[in-house]
Amino acid sequence: MKNIRERLAGRIGNLTLYSLSKRTTFTNALDFSLSCLLERQKVTKKNDIVDVFEHIWRGGMPQVLLADEEQRMEYYNSYVDTYLMRDVSETGGITDVVRFRKFLNACAALVGEQVNYKTLAETAEISQPTAKEWVSILQGRGDSLPVAALCK
Repeated sequence: MKNIRERLAGRIGNLTLYSLSKRTTFTNALDFSLSCLLERQKVTKKNDIVDVFEHIWRGGMPQVLLADEEQRMEYYNSYVDTYLMRDVSETGGITDVVRFRKFLNACAALVGEQVNYKTLAETAEISQPTAKEWVSILQGRGDSLPVAALCK
């Protein structure tokens, strides 16, 4: 991938695709007039906690939204393997992929909480300074990368 990136310099464009929202299911333009809102209310069922959770769990990307559970898990596993495991380990110089995967799982499990480096370190069986460094790498801070990784 490193060589491919170098060969494509200046000839590649990045396009940010946003996930689908509930709004994309409406055929008419976004209109907040009372008449339009009342019309939408007739055709849209009321959200409940199960529907909201299911939408969050499935994600909003069109291909993933329509996939069955096996395909969805394959997509997410491929995403983690491609973008997190390979790219972050190459960029950040992370060599222990087993512990890094444990670390990613711990980060995902604790996403709604304040960062606790001790818990992350214990879960991944790494030191707290390593947990801090890995969080910085995931956040994309180049200043936290090991010197060896920057010299590659």
